[in-house]
Amino acid sequence: MQRLLDAFEVSPALIKTATWDVVAWNRAAAVVLTDYGAPPPNVRNILRLILCDPEFERLWRDNNVHVHGEGAKRLRQPILGPIMMEYFAVDGRPDLGMIVYNPATASDAVPRRVAADRSVNCRPPITNRLSARPRHRL
Repeated sequence: MQRLLDAFEVSPALIKTATWDVVAWNRAAAVVLTDYGAPPPNVRNILRLILCDPEFERLWRDNNVHVHGEGAKRLRQPILGPIMMEYFAVDGRPDLGMIVYNPATASDAVPRRVAADRSVNCRPPITNRLSARPRHRL
């Protein structure tokens, strides 16, 4: 699965568990979304990150929270500035799902030079890598 994620060079993509723990991601996800390699594995949870975000609290109060699946998200990325990403989720298995973000326009694309930034960790430590576990198929 890591090779599949890596094929999305300029589109952030990740693999999550049913409990929303991030278990694999590509370099574009580490640059645009968050460096999932920085925190310990027990903190790499999308729900934890969202619920701790003050913006989510405002959206929740305003009842402007939508279901997961597909759509568009406007992101305020520190390096790239505001970008619009269209996303879709592949939830063909009960235990794993994949989320892919695609630039909404050419100006929203993650530049290849940024996606190639080697200062971020796009791989979990080997003990937590999907390749170290039995093979999963989406």
